[in-house]
Amino acid sequence: MEKQILEAEKIIKKIIRNVFKDSTLDYTVQVSTSSVEPGKVKYSALITSPSRHVQEIPFRFNSFNELKAALETALKEFKYEDIEKAEVQSRITVYENKAQQLKDYLAAIEERGLDDNGFLNEPEEATTDA
Repeated sequence: MEKQILEAEKIIKKIIRNVFKDSTLDYTVQVSTSSVEPGKVKYSALITSPSRHVQEIPFRFNSFNELKAALETALKEFKYEDIEKAEVQSRITVYENKAQQLKDYLAAIEERGLDDNGFLNEPEEATTDA
């Protein structure tokens, strides 16, 4: 099993070097079992980054051969340009969402005002005159 883990590690190092071109990335390769599926062995790998903007890339399979095949596919098919575009798009989405939240908050302040403690006033209840 140690030989398999080292084989997976070698492929991951190639992915980090050749695809991501980022020596700050970290990786984990492990074999595990869990109480959720007792008696079943899982083979997994995880590529992580100290940057909060880069998503973790998990690989988890029921056999070493499946893990190895997925890592080899990633090595061949992952394209740095696509990964960079996805990261930039992710940042854009985060900032757009934050901008919308701020616009909504500003509209609520304009509509409801703030109380003496700086919190939004409760919305006025709709009255129905019959």
